[in-house]
Amino acid sequence: MIECLRICCETLPDRRHGANQTYPISDVGMAAFSVPFMQSQTFLAHQQRLRDGHGRSNGETLFGLSQIPSDNHIRTMRYPAEPALLSRCSTRR
Repeated sequence: MIECLRICCETLPDRRHGANQTYPISDVGMAAFSVPFMQSQTFLAHQQRLRDGHGRSNGETLFGLSQIPSDNHIRTMRYPAEPALLSRCSTRR
């Protein structure tokens, strides 16, 4: 399921230009999904602390994130994405 979600996230609209593309759009989508999946509002901050302290985070091992975007970045990026873009994940097995 997570691999399917990553594939769907790679097709999300990305309206960023130039140097504003620090995080791959798939990482932004996966990070947005990770918060409710892990049922923690502080999940991303915790993952950044894990990465800084241990060199690796659950975000990397569970969700394949190459970088962890900030909460604000995720909120900004998720608005142009229609939920229907992720509907392929519910039909794939």
